[in-house]
Amino acid sequence: MKIVQSFALFEKGSPYLQKGRGSLRYMLMKKDTSYVYLNFYSALLSFITLKVRYGHVTMYCNQIAYDTLFKYIPYDEIVIMENENGMDFWNKYKLDVIKTIGEDFIHVDPDVFIFSNFFDEFIKGDGDILVQDIVPAKNNLLAFFARENVEFLKEIGAMTWEYDGRAISGGVLGMKKHTQAEYFRVTDLFYCEMMKFIKDNGEGIKYQSLILEELMLYLVAIENDYKILDVLPYDLILKHGIEKTGDIVNYVHLWRKTKFKPKYIKMIRKIIKNAYSQYQEYIEKYDEVIKRRKK
Repeated sequence: MKIVQSFALFEKGSPYLQKGRGSLRYMLMKKDTSYVYLNFYSALLSFITLKVRYGHVTMYCNQIAYDTLFKYIPYDEIVIMENENGMDFWNKYKLDVIKTIGEDFIHVDPDVFIFSNFFDEFIKGDGDILVQDIVPAKNNLLAFFARENVEFLKEIGAMTWEYDGRAISGGVLGMKKHTQAEYFRVTDLFYCEMMKFIKDNGEGIKYQSLILEELMLYLVAIENDYKILDVLPYDLILKHGIEKTGDIVNYVHLWRKTKFKPKYIKMIRKIIKNAYSQYQEYIEKYDEVIKRRKK
């Protein structure tokens, strides 16, 4: 089972911080390290928690992300793969990466910390798809697309059943090889249609990047009767909500802007120092890199 991560650094910055100091261009002009370099700390801890449980970890990134961040983290393998997508489809880079793998894999976003052996069941052979969680219908922001585009989804063979309103979250995304061709077929068709729509209308639709990755995977899985395993149990999410469920099972995903907040950076540094002291040197070396860049 191949364990992979991916990250493309955009000139416009993060999809969660696109203005002002969230812009890479601003950072380069002002020699401001306050935004982009903060990704290092969550990525380092994410790598460590994967490495200690599952061994070999491969990072796929574009050249600027490697030069800025990932050459300072001791991945077993780093693959340079340039990003051909705009910010409108900011997470398509992940799909481009996993399309090249050609074997069973588990992809973990570099702001996810794996503090338990969540993947063992999937690796040992059970399940066709592994996801972070299945999103309940009441919380699913992507449901509108399936409900408003039933005929299109029927035409491409993605939803010939009555939609139940759910989707998946892909902070963790594992796929057995036999599931991949159908998923990529459907996502390629959706992406082509969206490119036509954007060309004709000058803009896309709300959440289109997440629809591409997360809604389409759920539809393909249900359409083809693939067995979905979830890291965050669905029944616990219904009862406690997603964040409390993460606390219960010892799973952490630094969603959206949280990865840039000083209190979480401080917590990450403390965890590495106390629990993974053999990796403390990488923080110290990177701190020196940041100091030099600020001069």
